[in-house]
Amino acid sequence: MLSNKFTNNHTRTMTTMNIDDVYTYAKQAYDLIPDDHPHSEEIKRLLIDQVNDELHDYDNTSVPYRRANTTRKGSD
Repeated sequence: MLSNKFTNNHTRTMTTMNIDDVYTYAKQAYDLIPDDHPHSEEIKRLLIDQVNDELHDYDNTSVPYRRANTTRKGSD
């Protein structure tokens, strides 16, 4: 299990990270999950969900004056 000290420190600061910090956090946290942990797959999925949420929030708040009619790659 990840120590509370690690998860509390990183969870608390996720919203103030830049994009590179988010990916660094994800890699470090993923690498700390022991493969022999009985719930390692669930922990990995939750971490991926957390990182995806953070990337979504970052994408929707980092550019305050994005043009409304600009379409991004992959948009409908």
